[in-house]
Amino acid sequence: KTMPELMKLLHNNDLDLSFGITTDGECDWVEQKPVLQYRLCAVMRDTHPLSGRQTLSFSDLRMQRIILPEAGIRDQNAAEHFLTSKAKELRNCVFINDVNAILNILKMSNCVSILPEHIAEGDDGLVAVPISELDEPFTSMAYVKKCSFRKKSIDAFLGMLQ
Repeated sequence: KTMPELMKLLHNNDLDLSFGITTDGECDWVEQKPVLQYRLCAVMRDTHPLSGRQTLSFSDLRMQRIILPEAGIRDQNAAEHFLTSKAKELRNCVFINDVNAILNILKMSNCVSILPEHIAEGDDGLVAVPISELDEPFTSMAYVKKCSFRKKSIDAFLGMLQ
């Protein structure tokens, strides 16, 4: 789900906990807790012509077939400031609302995606190559509703993640 959808579910008590990069605005009814820092990388299959590179620049990706998470999805939010200015330079850019579908397409094609570095860890057939212009880490946040009943399991779960 997109961040606005997740925040609405959290606000309506349909969720106890949500994860994301940004709430798309300040929410005084939400408590935010940092969970994970990560970098975005170019993710591709391990036989892709660029897969052996140590780093890539955005110009290296300009002529590649790019698949990105749909706007509003956490990883797209994280890269949005970068991609907004560069997206018009991307060739054959497709947006998909399912990271697992993106990964399956990457394994069967020479497409590239821009995803968190840990997506490719332990996934045979995929590699993550750092992008020089995306060297600043992003912080994944946990969101819980303030001033409402909180299950002990939520705090225990967040403690395990941290």
